[in-house]
Amino acid sequence: MLLQIAVFTLVSLFSPLVGLLLAVPFTGYIAGLSGKSKRFPTSNQVGSNLLKIFTLHLLLLLILVIIGFISILAAFEILVAVGLTATLFNYFIHKTKDYMYSLLGAAVPGFLYIILKNIFLFDLIKQEVEQANEMFFSSMQNVISPEMMESMQQTMDIMSSVLIEGNAAIWMFSIVAGLAIGALIFSKKSNLLKWDFGLVQFPFYLQFLVALALILFIIEMRTYSLNLLVICSYFYLLQGYSVLFFYVRPTLAKKKILGIGILIIPIFSYFLLITLALIGLVDNWLNFRKFAIHKGES
Repeated sequence: MLLQIAVFTLVSLFSPLVGLLLAVPFTGYIAGLSGKSKRFPTSNQVGSNLLKIFTLHLLLLLILVIIGFISILAAFEILVAVGLTATLFNYFIHKTKDYMYSLLGAAVPGFLYIILKNIFLFDLIKQEVEQANEMFFSSMQNVISPEMMESMQQTMDIMSSVLIEGNAAIWMFSIVAGLAIGALIFSKKSNLLKWDFGLVQFPFYLQFLVALALILFIIEMRTYSLNLLVICSYFYLLQGYSVLFFYVRPTLAKKKILGIGILIIPIFSYFLLITLALIGLVDNWLNFRKFAIHKGES
């Protein structure tokens, strides 16, 4: 148990996304929800195991803070984005047996945290980005010419602005992507809780957040609006990919390389990714998979 927790804790120091996609299946395995077992654990067993995992993860982070390896804020962010998120996912999947509700529920603490951070610590976020920008230019001064440095300044200013204004969406990308990939690994390793990725459909109430984002845009709170729209789009992109996977699945069975190619191509095109997210959004209303089902496809 300790080795697995140490692995995803240490990996999280460098990449919360990778740390989370490891933490979700590791936590499920330790809690008895994933693995070869065909016997469903009791609520007491799962709750006790999840509490132990979270406590050990917290203690490891405290040790890293004490020895000065990371700051208190960095440790807290890892605790929220990785430890708490993975623990809640496994708690919700045990209670509901529903991957969509579990993904949404597990993402809530990270969402609330980044809202509070932007309210109370926005100046710190801005300062961190500006310091990173300065460090980059300092390291490049002896590598490239002053003329090229000057030409890069405008691009770096735009990137800094995106990192500052879009920090909430960037933060939530690691959580949603880590949860989704981790959930797929969890499902693959579990005999008890399988996830049919071809039938992903998030609850309709997620569209209320989209409506809120559009209202914020209309009243000219556009930074908040765009961040919220992008965060919602992550979930609808998953749903859009699910629709694509549903129709590509027969091809995967017959021509695996072609099927994988079709699934990978959208990753390299912003236009295709936006299209898939829109398909995911509209799928709540039309259910695109019903057309295949009506033809007798599974």
